[in-house]
Amino acid sequence: MKLLVYCLCFFIVAYPLRAQLNTIPTLKNNSGDNAQCITSAQEKLMKERVKQNVKQLIAEGRMHLPSLAESAAALKLFWPLKASQNFTDSFYYGITNFVDHDPSTGLQDWNCGQRTYDGHNGTDISLWPFPWLMMDNKMVKIVAAADGILVDKHDGEFDRNCNAFGQPANYIILQHANGYQTVYYHCKKGTVTTKAIGASIAKGETIAYVGSSGNSTGVHLHFSVYDNLGNLVDPYKGNCNAIASSLWNTQQPYYGRKMHKIMASTLPPLYPYCPNPEQVNEYAQIPGGINGYFYAFLSETKTGDTVYVKILKPDNSIWQSTNYVYTAEYPTSYLGWAWYLDPSLPKGAWKWKVTLNKKTYTYNFTVTDPIAVAANSVEESPAADNIAATQIIKDNASENKIIVSPNPVKASAQLQFICDAGNYHLEILNTRGQVLQSSAIIIDASKRMNLNVRELPAGVYRLHVYNNQTNLYAVLAIE
Repeated sequence: MKLLVYCLCFFIVAYPLRAQLNTIPTLKNNSGDNAQCITSAQEKLMKERVKQNVKQLIAEGRMHLPSLAESAAALKLFWPLKASQNFTDSFYYGITNFVDHDPSTGLQDWNCGQRTYDGHNGTDISLWPFPWLMMDNKMVKIVAAADGILVDKHDGEFDRNCNAFGQPANYIILQHANGYQTVYYHCKKGTVTTKAIGASIAKGETIAYVGSSGNSTGVHLHFSVYDNLGNLVDPYKGNCNAIASSLWNTQQPYYGRKMHKIMASTLPPLYPYCPNPEQVNEYAQIPGGINGYFYAFLSETKTGDTVYVKILKPDNSIWQSTNYVYTAEYPTSYLGWAWYLDPSLPKGAWKWKVTLNKKTYTYNFTVTDPIAVAANSVEESPAADNIAATQIIKDNASENKIIVSPNPVKASAQLQFICDAGNYHLEILNTRGQVLQSSAIIIDASKRMNLNVRELPAGVYRLHVYNNQTNLYAVLAIE
């Protein structure tokens, strides 16, 4: 399927060193392909399976064809996704594609816009802002949009697809009292409900978790509705969708203008190649003397939407203030700014504030003293006068760290890693956050390696070693 600008990311970079500079917008475009979420062959197979399952259930007396009164009853749908308890950000999804109503090669969604792709037969609801991380940690449930009977399901398919090659997906199909059916597609492997075909499913019941199985280019739910004659129904009421009333219990606006998350950090978030999980790199303590990175993650914005941002000092006076006006539609996007925190700035509790659509979001962070090298003895070092830099910023998920010895260093140092062996990337950054050296490394079973710093001038640096699961930081002082 085509994730229409699903991976579109907007990064506004401002480097105001000691005086604020104008923001410079940079667009990162990674749009998907034009393949259908559910291919015609897969749709035909699913319909045949459902037909046989329903026939069998009726023969067993476990299901009946809807009566005239039941067929005439309206189906009202609740939202088919729900955040799990371990999801703590402000919001979790953006709509990336609606049903295509144009029978030709043109595009037309229910609102007469073009938020769809040719022939799309459902609503694509994509996780955001860290979709693979959210998928891996089961942060978003797929829930039944209405009471129904389980008439088909499939599980066991690979769920980290990034290219649409016609693969089958994990899915669930429910039939409702009026004969309508709802389809929940691209589920995460191993999470499809264990209930048997013919079981009753309650509205809001968890039936799977969001994944990227089947003909998919990213983590999302493809949600489709079919009437009792097997015709595709777009549940949204609009000028370009001729239905009597919306099927949604509460129809959401065409542009949701949702703020998913705001955060501050000492490093930008990392979006590696699909399907590797993202690295959030959120850290709410920023030492003076380096760049602070400030982010806002949004969805369903349109041209003209304005995001207002400001940073408040501990006395609530404004330190930085700017805004960004969207010049195009973005189903999912993020905005980021970097400002240099001069060591003379006051230390303590600061605030990062972002306003969208008259609603303000606040993120509390702390500005600390500039990075300092701590003189702690290294137990395994044979030289009594060796000193090591303590880890200033810990990996969010563990006690992983790097020990540098000796530190300060003149020409080369030994790095001791407290982490899993594997492939990593190593960066040396200056105190303004600029990458000076970058290389791929392998941490073997010894968990040690030598680092040559002869080409770097004397000063204090940050050492960053990371892969898709781990972030390690240390301070490196060069004499």
